[in-house]
Amino acid sequence: MSNQMANITSSAIKRSLDPIEREIQAKRIKLNQTSTSSLGLLSPPVTPEKHDRILNVQTNTVCSLNTKLFDAVNSQPLSVYSKAKKLFLRSSAVDLHGFALTARETEAHFLRQHIDQCLLKLESTSIYVSGPPGTGKTAQVNAILSSLIVGDIENADEKIYKIPVRINSKRMNRRVRIAKINCMTVRKAEDIFDAICSDLEGQFTRKKRTPQELKTLLADESKCDITIVVLDEMDNLMGNSQQVLFELFSWASNMSNDNPKLAIIGIANALDLTDRFLPRLKCNNISPKLIPFLPYNADQIKQVLTTKLCSLVDGKTSVPPLVHPAAIQLCAKKAAITTGDLRSAFDIMYRALELTENLQAQKLGSKELYNLTLDNAPKVMIAQLAKVCNGTVSSNFNSKLKDLNIQHKTVLCSLIKYEEVLKSQKSKTLASVNSFYSYYASLQDVRKVIGVLNRGEFLEVLSSLESDSFISISSTTNTKVHATSKIKGPISYGDSRLSSSVPKMDILKTVDDIGILKKILAGTENCI
Repeated sequence: MSNQMANITSSAIKRSLDPIEREIQAKRIKLNQTSTSSLGLLSPPVTPEKHDRILNVQTNTVCSLNTKLFDAVNSQPLSVYSKAKKLFLRSSAVDLHGFALTARETEAHFLRQHIDQCLLKLESTSIYVSGPPGTGKTAQVNAILSSLIVGDIENADEKIYKIPVRINSKRMNRRVRIAKINCMTVRKAEDIFDAICSDLEGQFTRKKRTPQELKTLLADESKCDITIVVLDEMDNLMGNSQQVLFELFSWASNMSNDNPKLAIIGIANALDLTDRFLPRLKCNNISPKLIPFLPYNADQIKQVLTTKLCSLVDGKTSVPPLVHPAAIQLCAKKAAITTGDLRSAFDIMYRALELTENLQAQKLGSKELYNLTLDNAPKVMIAQLAKVCNGTVSSNFNSKLKDLNIQHKTVLCSLIKYEEVLKSQKSKTLASVNSFYSYYASLQDVRKVIGVLNRGEFLEVLSSLESDSFISISSTTNTKVHATSKIKGPISYGDSRLSSSVPKMDILKTVDDIGILKKILAGTENCI
């Protein structure tokens, strides 16, 4: 009975299914018969199921399809403007002179020299690279580390590189292990030890590694001579407690013979690390090498933009194609006066090229547009670039100025007025962080209505204003600064030169409805 029904079902399947499905179904029937006969049971008849048509796509077919799509996209003709626009994407390659970014040669050589000495002497060290966003900090550190790696990987799994050094005319290789951690991916500061372990070992484990386990791993000299750890976005680890950072930086010192051979490169936006975040370092004779990356000025931005455009002709000429030199100069000045962020200059240049490309497409048509060359293509002029700037830079600057909270606006208005006071006194001295804080703390009405910030909070506000390019803080090596500060003791950061970057009329429009701030700018505010 069972065999008869199976045969009927099998014939029905053969009529309704394709050969592959018939084979699968036949095996299923055979398996069913075997299992039921061994149990002495009768199996019910197998009802043919409705099968959807399945596409049998092989892996090589998918790869072939992706390749065809990639070829189809890249086979599209590109205008000379589109080729230039690729240079100003944020994901575009950086321009290097050896291991130095364009316009960052001084910082690059100082950083490289310090790392070279560390590898040569096999001494632990710590470096703090500071500066606002878009100033090339991370890109420059990565470029230097890439230049150190000769391409010889002793152990690919453990990321151990052979880096040549020369000692007394004798060439030797240092076995160096490199770990790069973006601290924004670390949930808690204490997790940084586990993150470094995972990066060095090349594997992730569910067990959280302790600081002692990381220290043991770093101290193992059988695998490498020294370890370089890069902590990008280190601000994320600077919470209420700096114990984690203190522990890492203390390992990178030579205070104890038990410390591993370790070089830490911290990258962050905070300019006064040793004054605000890690005061314990100085108390323990730990002083990281400070390398500030100041916002790009107009000449530096112009140099970077020109270098990128000249790369279209392999640097054979100093005259940039597609963009008029005066337009480059305008773009550089606009970006420098607002943020000093190189990325904003790239955005302006990209949109100006796109605007010019669209104008030429309307005028000439697509076919003629693609026939334009670097020699005969109309250039981006001041008119096109000014149109882009008016629509982006000014609006961004004004909106950021308007979004400042009352404390930030108070400090900014106070600085503008303080500079006027110094100018009215015909003083040749300049405002410093310390002298300005003394002036700001003396504003009686501010103390009563808004409240005066303590020094730590005040420095945080200054750092934030500098990141947005509303003020400028610079070293005072050869500059005499105002010395009327009430703060005693040598404070290097406090002696830094301070200046505003916002026109008084712009800030007046922003604080028009805030009486106390209008009084500050008008000079009718009382001082203690």
